[in-house]
Amino acid sequence: MWQDRYEHIHKHGFTKAHDLNTGVNKELANVALYLIATHLKHPDAEQFWPAKWNVVWKKRYDSKTDLKKLSEAGALLAAEIDRIYGGCSFMLNGIDFMISERSEQIMKHGFTIEHDKTSGTDGMLAESSFYLVKKYLNHQDNDQHWPASWSKECKEKFDSKNEIKTLTVAGSLLAARFDLVRRLSHIN
Repeated sequence: MWQDRYEHIHKHGFTKAHDLNTGVNKELANVALYLIATHLKHPDAEQFWPAKWNVVWKKRYDSKTDLKKLSEAGALLAAEIDRIYGGCSFMLNGIDFMISERSEQIMKHGFTIEHDKTSGTDGMLAESSFYLVKKYLNHQDNDQHWPASWSKECKEKFDSKNEIKTLTVAGSLLAARFDLVRRLSHIN
C-alpha cells in the first residue's frame, strides 16, 4: 500500500496539496470503495465509481490483479486521510496511521495473519472495510454490509469513530486482508 501511495505522489503528482487544490472531495474514498466492491464481487460495484473520474483510470484499475486492487484501495484511503488532515508534510500521514492501527490489531488484539487464517475472518476483513468506507461516505443502506458473524459491540465501536479513524481502520483491515491473501496464494 505504501508503495502505491508513494507512486501516486511521485509518479502522478497526487500529493496532499494536489488533492486539496483540485477539489477532490471524497472521490478517493469512492474509488477505494469501488475497488473493494470488485474484490468482494459486489453486484453493484459499478455504482461506486465517481462520475467525474476519467474512464481511463477505471480501465487501469480494472486491469489490476485482485491483490493489487486491495493495495490500491488502501493507498487511496491513505490519500483521503491526507486530504482530510491537510497539507502539512511534517505531520503523520494516512499510511503512518494505518501502520500504527495494524500494529495495534496484531500486538494488542492478537489479530495476526495466523489468527485470520484459522478463524475464518478472511472475507470479513474486506467486508468490514467496505462497511467502514460506506459509513464514511454516508451511504444509507450500510448496515446490511456489516459482517454477520462480527459482534454488535464491535460494530458500535467502529460506528463511534471519527472520519480519520474510520478510514484508518478500513485501511488497516485491507492491509490484513492483503497479507492474508498474499500468504494463502504462496501456500497454494
